[in-house]
Amino acid sequence: QLAAAVRRPELYVARAHPGGQGQQAHLHLWLMSAEGTLAKLDNELHAFVLMSGTLSPLPTTIAELGPTFQSRTLTPVAANHVVGQESLRVVTVPQQSPSASSKLECTFHAWKRLPFLLSIGHALLKIVQAIPAGILIFLPSYDLLERCLEAWQKTEDDGQLLSCEPRRKGKGKGGKNRSAGTKRRYRGAVERVPDEAPEATIAGRSIMDDLRAAKGTIVVEPPPMCQNGATVARVYEAAKERYEQAVQQSGQAALLAVYRGRMSEGVSFDDDFARGVVCIGIPFPNLTEERLAQKRLCNDFWLARGVGHVSGDAWYESKALHAVAQALGRCIRHPGDFGALVLLDSRWSELGKASQLPRWLQPFVVDRNDAEDAALLLQEHFRRLGVLIPPKEEPSESHGSHGSGPCKACEAKDEMKDELKDELKDELKDELKDELKEEVNDAPYGTITAQWLDTEASCSQASEPSSRAVAPGSVFRVPLAKPAGVCLDLDSD
Repeated sequence: QLAAAVRRPELYVARAHPGGQGQQAHLHLWLMSAEGTLAKLDNELHAFVLMSGTLSPLPTTIAELGPTFQSRTLTPVAANHVVGQESLRVVTVPQQSPSASSKLECTFHAWKRLPFLLSIGHALLKIVQAIPAGILIFLPSYDLLERCLEAWQKTEDDGQLLSCEPRRKGKGKGGKNRSAGTKRRYRGAVERVPDEAPEATIAGRSIMDDLRAAKGTIVVEPPPMCQNGATVARVYEAAKERYEQAVQQSGQAALLAVYRGRMSEGVSFDDDFARGVVCIGIPFPNLTEERLAQKRLCNDFWLARGVGHVSGDAWYESKALHAVAQALGRCIRHPGDFGALVLLDSRWSELGKASQLPRWLQPFVVDRNDAEDAALLLQEHFRRLGVLIPPKEEPSESHGSHGSGPCKACEAKDEMKDELKDELKDELKDELKDELKEEVNDAPYGTITAQWLDTEASCSQASEPSSRAVAPGSVFRVPLAKPAGVCLDLDSD
């Protein structure tokens, strides 16, 4: 790596840590551009195909791959979603309620305020109650996930959770400013966040109580641990299995996870396992990490000297958009799937951030005024699809939030209901298999239709516009070759 940095010093940042005070000395060599990797493959590969549903914004992604890749890039091709308008809704939610003080702008300072955390919780509760089956909820970090859980478990009788006063100078960790029962102190303030707690909950009940009443089991993605990879993988798999078992047994559950975590990338939640995905906030990377800060500075340095095409701010924002697109992709895993995606942050609609999401999501985006309005839209969406949302469970004296388990009659009723569900599911699966076999045997082999992506910046990056570039928006057709046999996974749910 040191030899590579010497050969191409303009692509690297070197950082030396002298050590001392019990710490070892370190020399870090950070590659700041993919040019250092892709340039080596230029003479070895005939073609390089990059396929993903999370490449947007495309001009930023292409520029980040380096000048060698850019010089050979053809006009990008974009495909639409595999489902139609009736199967998916993407809803932006800028505030909790019609009140202007309940604006949901998930900034760094807003996350430090208890009233804001409660506003997020109440808005999330309205959304969760409108989506059936399993639902995935993503937050920007494990720290914020823990902070929200702590706030949402409080009732109106528990008092303040977080200190809303700024930290005063001269007070150490054991200072007198810390109030009893407060685990952390946070400083700073945020505009448009009220000091009073929004929308008081029912006496003796917390937001988490209402979430459990709406979804039953609430599973939380475990934070990273200082253990070997195999152990960590088993812990994550156990959490995923617990969530899926809850959906299978009770028909509903919720999974709280984080962007860029194991639950947001490379995991498939088919059908009822993800009828809804709620993305809270925009997960901008943490600039306290030195490598990210240096990357941002490098992009500005290259842009100022005319050798770069993307500013540090544009690169920084693209990282957040990629993470959100990955999380949204957990819903809709096959052409017969359906669901709803919710973006809980005012910046998606007010600042037009939703327009920077992948093109295959754009036809489904709908802006709503607040969480109540969004919940009505979602209820109507699933009602049209023929999905009934189970009624909200109310705690009773016999088996409430503090009581014992359900009665034997209820258990017997649930068992009979599960058996009927399984029988009906098997019958429908057999009918679907027969229909698919007939369709496959009778289907003619023709062409599939795709469309060149209408991106002005992408078209300008084609190396040979006269021979390679295609007019934006033009349609082309690809003939399908008739195979010797057709293989379908007919045993999948």
